[in-house]
Amino acid sequence: MLVKHVRSAIDLPDRARGDEADPWTPLGEFMLRRNSELGLSVSAVAQRVGMSRATWYRIARGEVASPGVRVLRGLSRVYRVPAAELLALAGTSGMPRPGPTTQATAPTQEPGDALWRCRHQHQVQTGSWVDVYLALLNLSDSAWLGAEVRTIHDRWLAFDDSSDAQELACGNANGPTSGRTALPPTGPGDWAVAHLRLRAPQVAGRFALCLVLHTAPAQPPVGTTVALFLEAK
Repeated sequence: MLVKHVRSAIDLPDRARGDEADPWTPLGEFMLRRNSELGLSVSAVAQRVGMSRATWYRIARGEVASPGVRVLRGLSRVYRVPAAELLALAGTSGMPRPGPTTQATAPTQEPGDALWRCRHQHQVQTGSWVDVYLALLNLSDSAWLGAEVRTIHDRWLAFDDSSDAQELACGNANGPTSGRTALPPTGPGDWAVAHLRLRAPQVAGRFALCLVLHTAPAQPPVGTTVALFLEAK
């Protein structure tokens, strides 16, 4: 009885409770096993990686063409295995397998699927300007028209717990504004290049700031989130 309660508490997927209806890819089998070995729930893993529970299940069942580099790195950190091992498992997962009453279809990419490349100084002077050079590869099936890269918030988040202040990252003498930069029209398989300028923290320490992709100005953020890290001196 105790084992039953423990397995339920860590939120194992249905198959771990005896339901064999859901197909699992080799990567999904590995994720399922590591959840059990580490005593982690799907919700806990998803939160640490920065994705939803639904995304965890989609990856485990092979319903996405590729988990993406950021997600694989996050999973490797949580599951304590080399990212290359997860990448190899993802490569053997192949196409999604149809259920008993469904017909196999080619996987579709989400509008926000992208490969990010960010370049910026990691050690800067306090209060200086930080130039962030961005390149995004459109991995989706549709073109980006009016897409933007934005900061999730307008303040750097300090790693040092001794500092309660969140240092302003965006804006100018006229007051804070949302940090954003427009991307040119970008078709599937094409690269978009952009530049974002941010104000470094006014105090010394280590800080982070997250960037997201909006495929259209009025649309919510989609795809992965990218974190910028720097040290102000």
